[in-house]
Amino acid sequence: HGNSYPEGTPMMQLRMKNLVIVDDRVAVSGQPTRAQFEALPGAGYRHVISLRGARELETGWEEALAAESGVDFLRLEVDGAGDLDEAHARALGDALQESGEPTLICCRSGSRAGALLALERHFAEGLPPAEALELGRRAGMASAEPVVCKVLGLPQGD
Repeated sequence: HGNSYPEGTPMMQLRMKNLVIVDDRVAVSGQPTRAQFEALPGAGYRHVISLRGARELETGWEEALAAESGVDFLRLEVDGAGDLDEAHARALGDALQESGEPTLICCRSGSRAGALLALERHFAEGLPPAEALELGRRAGMASAEPVVCKVLGLPQGD
């Protein structure tokens, strides 16, 4: 079903930072604002996984707001490139499987989220490395690409 989602979808209307609706299961973005976070269930996303440590800037408030907003919130800390690995990818896979519904994966810019999703699709779901890399690119992994290539065993700059 491709990756063209109309501008009119409720999720797009939230104008979230670097939002990519990857498929009908997952969206990736940078850090949501409190208002955007509260609006997520209304846009069809009741599950949020943040890859940011609670001590990073402008985060750490989601747990409390999630309870009030009806959001199922999980913090899966990815502290830099070293945490972009198979173990974290599988942990993300477990969380996504548990949610079973559209889920937003976010970090500060969206780069870690796109990168870990690419690794999750490979390690947890068996997507071939080249396809996983392509998905990561589409999901906005940006500066994390060299790390993802390395973990997937692909040559860089391909």
